[in-house]
Amino acid sequence: MGIYLNPGNAGFQRMLRSGYIDKTDMLSIVNDQIDTVRGLICISRPRRFGKSYAAQMTCAYYDCTCDSHKLFDGLKISECSSYEENEEIKQEFENLLKNRKPSKLMELISRSEKLLSDTLAGNGDAVAEAIKNVRATNYAPTFYNNEQSLRYAIKFAYIVCIDRYMKVEELPNGKGYADVVYIPKSDTALPALVVELKWEKNADAAIEQIKNKHYHSVLEDYFSEIILVGINYDSETDKHTCVIEKIVK
Repeated sequence: MGIYLNPGNAGFQRMLRSGYIDKTDMLSIVNDQIDTVRGLICISRPRRFGKSYAAQMTCAYYDCTCDSHKLFDGLKISECSSYEENEEIKQEFENLLKNRKPSKLMELISRSEKLLSDTLAGNGDAVAEAIKNVRATNYAPTFYNNEQSLRYAIKFAYIVCIDRYMKVEELPNGKGYADVVYIPKSDTALPALVVELKWEKNADAAIEQIKNKHYHSVLEDYFSEIILVGINYDSETDKHTCVIEKIVK
């Protein structure tokens, strides 16, 4: 994360009206790195060329205190899928926190608590049903048409993990990158979770990929128990499936 001593949203509005040079390709690159092991990003500001463009644009785009969405309509970032996906997730959280009754937020947390419990217990059918419910209640993006959409549904489904785990996406383990890894925080006694997502395949294939590519190997020296979670969505049947295996040292 960076701290920019710039006038953010207001400054970017003024800049757009005074000959802005569209550099929003940078935002799509940053979006691709969020929630991955490459999430530490340095944005430099060359003194001789457009030194304030990057800072004010970035500050406005990621400003949570106001709606900057329309500021970027017509710019290159608005053509990227991450532009709409980020707004979708942001809007859902805002709806939960501002527009919906507290009972709705509590319901999501309660369901997520049960989902985590079912995951730790190895109840794959219950996990698949929980993710289906998340999807049905529109916590996932409306454009539910690829593995990335399933990834967003997982974020909402496991929302209670935020205080107990560090979530890392595309963690380099073994011979590839694990889709989502939940690493327990030091003050918990929870097992690590390795989640592999599939689209139009099957959950068993997800588990086999974890094991064949040794995605869990980097965790073995630190955790006595690792839970492997394979999740698949089949659009023809509109069905989620889940297979869970435990590795105990």
